[in-house]
Amino acid sequence: MNKYAIIGLGWLGKELAIQLQAIGCDVWGTSTRIEKVESLTHLGIQAHLFELQEENYKGNLFNQLKETTHLLVNIPPKLRSNKDTDFVSKLLQLISLITQFQIQHLIYVSTTSVFEDQVGIPEYTELSLPNSTSIVGKQLIEAENKILKLSSKTRTIQVLRLGGLVGGERHPAKFLSGQTDVKSPQAPVNLISRVDAINLILALFEHKKSGIFHGVYPNYPTRRVFYSRAFNKMNLKEASFKDDDQNKGKKISSLKTSSELNFSFIKQP
Repeated sequence: MNKYAIIGLGWLGKELAIQLQAIGCDVWGTSTRIEKVESLTHLGIQAHLFELQEENYKGNLFNQLKETTHLLVNIPPKLRSNKDTDFVSKLLQLISLITQFQIQHLIYVSTTSVFEDQVGIPEYTELSLPNSTSIVGKQLIEAENKILKLSSKTRTIQVLRLGGLVGGERHPAKFLSGQTDVKSPQAPVNLISRVDAINLILALFEHKKSGIFHGVYPNYPTRRVFYSRAFNKMNLKEASFKDDDQNKGKKISSLKTSSELNFSFIKQP
């Protein structure tokens, strides 16, 4: 019988665990905070305390991992808030742990930030080479490469680059509300609803081919259109946009992913 694990029972991982349980899957996961472990346990989700560090990790997952067949790694790098963090070293700690076990299928949740925003709004597909030149972006790219090297004849490895996540009480308009001189008003937004993200992960677990996949809703309104609409709908203070800006941005295509998985996005962010 398959056993599923989610390293990172956060905003996305928790809901995924609930969905997996709802369809009869055996699932467990991790959190870095004891109070979160306790609250998840009260919800009937088997949760364990686990935290990655640059030279070690906290928590013993040996008994759980030795029975796990399907693993989702969804760890927020937190590189934007702390650029001195060596996220790759943390990830290597996890890799050294999971390679000791016979994990059949691993999905690593990455981000579209591996691609550079540019004037002219380039389109990036699943076949495009990551080109971010920032310190954060370079770490994200290296992390993907480390994970992809785990692929073998007996192990499916999938990197899933998600756009900005939207759903429930989480919406980027809340952070932009009231700001002035917001850059790139004509750049497209690259977003995905939590509903679609979860459905995409479930589809990937059924797909036995290793590779890179994208999760971005295929309708790309400009930032001005998207956020103005959201401010009005959510009764938030409008933001002002910098109209003379160069409009750097990017468009992330999920066409190959949709075709390969026969997957349809159902909820526009």
